[in-house]
Amino acid sequence: MFLATIVTSAMQSDTVSMARDLTYAVIGAVSAIFGIFGAKQLDRGVLLLYFVLVVWGIASSTSNINSNFLEQSKQSDICNHALTSEEQTKLSGLQACGAQLALLTVKLVVIAVNVVLQVVSGWMALRLSEKIQEEEEGAQQEKEVKSSMEINMRRTSMMIAGKRKGSMAVGGGGLAAFGAGAGGPLAAFGAPGGRR
Repeated sequence: MFLATIVTSAMQSDTVSMARDLTYAVIGAVSAIFGIFGAKQLDRGVLLLYFVLVVWGIASSTSNINSNFLEQSKQSDICNHALTSEEQTKLSGLQACGAQLALLTVKLVVIAVNVVLQVVSGWMALRLSEKIQEEEEGAQQEKEVKSSMEINMRRTSMMIAGKRKGSMAVGGGGLAAFGAGAGGPLAAFGAPGGRR
């Protein structure tokens, strides 16, 4: 579509309109490159830059449609009125009326198609950016859940290990008190400090 804009602007006789259309086409082509790059790399920043450029393109296109309607109306008035020889010499740089009106009509159609494509591509860029954000948030939540589960598993294993050590210490202390003490039952059977 940018190529069609360049071709139709090159066919114009008005240099201001031609410069405006060429600028619009170049910026549109650059923004399309940003959009393709952002979509391939799944980069939200580049996609948002593309979206901003698309919004600017839509605004430019709508003002371009308005100026082309005015230009078409002016051209139609010039072509429909009988011109004196002086007026014809002043307007001798203009192309034939029918060709100029056809060119303006083609420009309007190209611009309208561009607006539709820009709206659709802007929506797609925004939706893709949202999908990327949802995936990043989902991955972050999954990472947090795994981290929480690992922490809970460590705490649980530490608590279990602590209970085992505590029960062995309690159990070992109980045997020591049971068998090694002077008055313990094992002392009577030959334990140190017991009867012989």
